[in-house]
Amino acid sequence: MADQIPPIVKALEAIRGTGRFHSTGVRPVALLGLRLGREEELAFPLPRAQAAAIKARAEPAPYGRGEETIHDEKVRKCWQVDASKLKWKRPEWDRLLSGIVSSVASDLGIDGKVKAEPYKLLLYEKGGFFRPHRDTEKLGAMFGTLILALPSAHKGGRLLIRHHGEEVSVDFAGEQGMRSFQYAAFFADCEHEVERITSGYRLCLVFNLILEKGDASRLNRPAAVQATALIPHLQKLARTEDSDLCALLLEHRYTSANLSIRSLKNHDRARAEALLIAAGQADFVAHLALVSLYQMGQLDSDDYGYGGGDTEDGVMGEILDENLTISAWRDSAGRRLRLGDFRIDPSRILASQAIDEGEPDEQFAEGYTGNAGCTMEHWYRRAAIVIWPQIAQDRVLAHYRFEETAAALLRKASRAGAGDQPAFHLTGRALLAEADARLGSSNASYWRSHSCASALPILDAIATAKCRALLDACSESLLFEMLSRAGAPLWGKILAAFGDGIARRWLAWFGAGPEDESVHRQDALLSALGGLLALKPVPSVAVSFANRLAESPDIAECNRPSHRKPGDASIATPELRLHMAIAASHLVTPAKARTRLRENILGEDPLNRVRDCLGQALLIATHRRHFAHPKSLFHRLLEDSLRLLREEIARPLKPYPDWRRPCPPIGEERGRKYGLGYAHSIEAIQRKLADFMADPAAEVYSFKYPQAERTQLEEFIRRHALDLVCRTVKEGAPHSLVCRKNSASHARALNRRAADKVLLAKLKKLM
Repeated sequence: MADQIPPIVKALEAIRGTGRFHSTGVRPVALLGLRLGREEELAFPLPRAQAAAIKARAEPAPYGRGEETIHDEKVRKCWQVDASKLKWKRPEWDRLLSGIVSSVASDLGIDGKVKAEPYKLLLYEKGGFFRPHRDTEKLGAMFGTLILALPSAHKGGRLLIRHHGEEVSVDFAGEQGMRSFQYAAFFADCEHEVERITSGYRLCLVFNLILEKGDASRLNRPAAVQATALIPHLQKLARTEDSDLCALLLEHRYTSANLSIRSLKNHDRARAEALLIAAGQADFVAHLALVSLYQMGQLDSDDYGYGGGDTEDGVMGEILDENLTISAWRDSAGRRLRLGDFRIDPSRILASQAIDEGEPDEQFAEGYTGNAGCTMEHWYRRAAIVIWPQIAQDRVLAHYRFEETAAALLRKASRAGAGDQPAFHLTGRALLAEADARLGSSNASYWRSHSCASALPILDAIATAKCRALLDACSESLLFEMLSRAGAPLWGKILAAFGDGIARRWLAWFGAGPEDESVHRQDALLSALGGLLALKPVPSVAVSFANRLAESPDIAECNRPSHRKPGDASIATPELRLHMAIAASHLVTPAKARTRLRENILGEDPLNRVRDCLGQALLIATHRRHFAHPKSLFHRLLEDSLRLLREEIARPLKPYPDWRRPCPPIGEERGRKYGLGYAHSIEAIQRKLADFMADPAAEVYSFKYPQAERTQLEEFIRRHALDLVCRTVKEGAPHSLVCRKNSASHARALNRRAADKVLLAKLKKLM
């Protein structure tokens, strides 16, 4: 409905651009019967004798300066014949001129009826030229000039047309100029010149372009003048839409490869230039960009089969998924901007027509694949001028480029005095507001983790700049959620900048929270402890953290959260987790708690715990000053580790004396009948395997079973790393799984023993 079109869109669409400021083209040579009075018909290419005859009938061409007409060969050297002295065959001439005028009007973006009125026949000979000038608008409705180059042999004499910093070169010489009519048209206010002719003759017909029907005041109207009508609408937008962007769609469609202000078609360029100027005057940010709508839905087509591909017959049925993005950003000079992709809501689009109106720019249909039905995908792409108030710059970037803006804030924080800069505060507050909104809309634990983890650079920037104002502006829920995902180094920066009061508040919040995600909760405790232990002296609140940690039975469990990346400083690996627990152990004062902490660190399998992570945890030197504390469990755990390794190393590792090999206890896995599962009892097959592994004289055994049972058997062998090499013999029915014993477990034990000796030697040095 027309009344639903936003006022700014109506004002923008009222701007009628002029397309390009120039138009050029080529037409086949036609027999026009062109004559000078009663002279013979001109031939093309122009013979030298006829060129001399034209010169004899012509007069030196003047030029205009204000209201004066001046002859000066230092400015213009050319011969002219008035159009009133020319004659031609009307039907052929009308067809040629009508086609040229139609193309010119389209290229110049003119709405209305255009007429080309003959003006002069110009002849340039060797040495002829015309210095830069603008044409005089000789008639009230004249708006431009059309030059029709008649085939004539010459060199040089390029026509140069300039407008608002752009220049176009038109060369009528060369082979094409000898066998066709070439033309060039441009607005009267365009500066142009003719370079010097170096040889031959250049013959042209010049026409005045006249607007017979239409609004002449809109022709080649400066963008700055057109911009004035848009400024009130932008000011209104600033009052009503001050926290978000708007994308005003242009008329034509473009690709990211050909998107620039200069490549905009017809009225789009005038509208874009006017809007960019108006935005600057109304304190708006404005960029050219590409708005893309992607839709995926059901394919309504009865005869579209398997496979898929491009189709012209398919119709989009029910839409299952769609998204709207802004990309391919350009500034007013056409330079690429690294703003990335903004995913926007359809309400942010301002246009008189929906973006998906008409045929899509690209479509793809996929046929039936298994149980899935046919789908159709559509892509619609439109150029747009994307605007937002300058005052909302921080909020817009925080919303659409959250992670990049947070990273930029952290970079700024390292500069001296950043915490006192108003720009730093504005960006920080915008990011905190956006992070709060994201946290509030995230219910699932994964999304809460992701939202808070992506906000950690903000907290890092606040700590780096020691900006108490931004810390106080952070909501308690956001602050504590971020602290729960902060690594030890960040905790250390926060505590060093703002004291340990923040740790006390966080611990109270943490203790009142749900007891889920136990590994994540321990990570948070360990990270906070790491920050507290880095302070000198260690704050008293660290005791509460350490005692709470002592209650955790699964200290060495490692379940790397999705927001953690390899190599980050967060507590994530079992070695680091145990290391931090040991470093904090001197803060655990109750005897029962200390005993429980030691047991939790050693785990249910102390020897393998030492091998897998405890030994390495003891070797980490980061908190060595805490290890030296008399009440630290480091000394006791080191003794435990040395004893376990010495006892293991003292145990002899003799080669197997016969073919008996280790095999785990057989479970109670039950088989089923054909059609429901296995033909034989899996337990029975495993018992045969156990008997074979216990037989001192048997090296090889063949298990003849159907494929399902053989697969289960191989999986059991791999899972328990049995000393067997298996191969399938495809003879008879069913095939056989032939298993041959080896001594791989003994070789692994020898390698493990060598590693135990290396670890023991390293731990001895700690004594």
